[in-house]
Amino acid sequence: MTCSHGRRAWLAGALLAVCTAASAQAPAPVTLLQNVRIFDGKGSRLSAPSQVLVRGDLIERVSTVPIAPPPGANVIDGQGRTLMPGLIDKHWHTMFAAASMAELLHGDLG
Repeated sequence: MTCSHGRRAWLAGALLAVCTAASAQAPAPVTLLQNVRIFDGKGSRLSAPSQVLVRGDLIERVSTVPIAPPPGANVIDGQGRTLMPGLIDKHWHTMFAAASMAELLHGDLG
């Protein structure tokens, strides 16, 4: 039992080392959005033309003055368009909640 336990512990340690090394080698992608007007959902006005730096899936910095793009960053010119960070299309239709698959495929839901 000790031998088996020792092998499992070694394997777990090796997997942890590989995963840690892989995550350390793969930095989060960086995107710089330039010249965007931000809608924050709190007010009715858009921001002044702004720069938004996104690292991975987190907004790292928002500024009305230019942000120097980090090396390797994907730079997108928003051309004054509206950016709505945090808003996603995640919705559902409650009218379909009680219907069976057969009703959805063949029934008259109207």
